[in-house]
Amino acid sequence: DRGSKTLDIATSQLVSHYIDHIQPAIDEMAAADCHHFVGLDPAALPEECSEGSEHDLRRMQAFVRFRDRVTVEVDSWCRRQGVPDDALHEALQQASEAAAAGKETNGTILLELMAAVDDYGTFAGYMAGEAESAHGPPGAPSVFEVAVPEGVFPGEQLQVHTPDGQTLLCTVPEGLAAGQAFAISYTPLV
Repeated sequence: DRGSKTLDIATSQLVSHYIDHIQPAIDEMAAADCHHFVGLDPAALPEECSEGSEHDLRRMQAFVRFRDRVTVEVDSWCRRQGVPDDALHEALQQASEAAAAGKETNGTILLELMAAVDDYGTFAGYMAGEAESAHGPPGAPSVFEVAVPEGVFPGEQLQVHTPDGQTLLCTVPEGLAAGQAFAISYTPLV
């Protein structure tokens, strides 16, 4: 059927666009937000999530940013290509049926890529994996860089904040001047 073949071609092109253009943006977002997911066990969701937790609020904000970014990118691509919303919905429905039947198509690949857009648990699992890749397993030390501020000299102590919000006291290494960076090791909060 000509309409189905056209839809398959559009789905294939969207998968390529997703991988080439959307995924790099997602990778940047993941790098910026994955520290909120350090130590999260996706298998324990939703037990680990409570609406009153500040950490969970940050996780949810990261999810909303991710969902909005991917949705805008996919919608924009579909508009540029003349793919109507109902055709994308139909492609995802067909992909879901193909996945249930154990078949892999461009649609099932797209479905996997977009699963984290609609499901917080899938997103949190992805981000927890990114956090472990970036920071090591829970309890493992992590490293971040700090620039020496103006007016602070080698041997002096400096109060710094880790990416996960901890406050640490460190000593500026010998031989560094204002503006130069040095690495600090810390154990991320779990």
